Amino acid sequence: MEEAWATACELLFRDVILWNNLISGYAEQDPGSKMLESMEKMQLEGVSPNNITFANMLNGCFICESLDKCLMRLHIEIIMRGFEEDVFVGSILVDMYVKHGSLLEAKIIFDRLLSKNIVLWTALISGYAEYGFNQEALKYFHQSECPYSD
Repeated sequence: MEEAWATACELLFRDVILWNNLISGYAEQDPGSKMLESMEKMQLEGVSPNNITFANMLNGCFICESLDKCLMRLHIEIIMRGFEEDVFVGSILVDMYVKHGSLLEAKIIFDRLLSKNIVLWTALISGYAEYGFNQEALKYFHQSECPYSD
């Protein structure tokens, strides 16, 4: 990552794709401060994050030792940037909150999403099942319009 950062520093123009690659690398190898610093530097340079940026950041938060703080800070940024209703980012957020045991927050985000994909339904259903809410899991399974729900 040091070499990647050094190479990026030599470039006159850094776009969202380059920043997403750096953030993804930090999310895998050094989640936390470097990942968050990269996003801050990206924004200081006037580059706006996109749904891939937030997906990479959320994946890094899951590995991060201070998940609560990281997830809350990032969720606020996602809301401010208008990405909470993006099905890609929303699916990851739902999955993160489910894995964190915050089913209410996961359900709130789930309900706000206009478009729901199989990843989103699976995250919610498996979360309810994992925490012993079997009736709710079955209810959402039947609502998911899954071809196997009959």
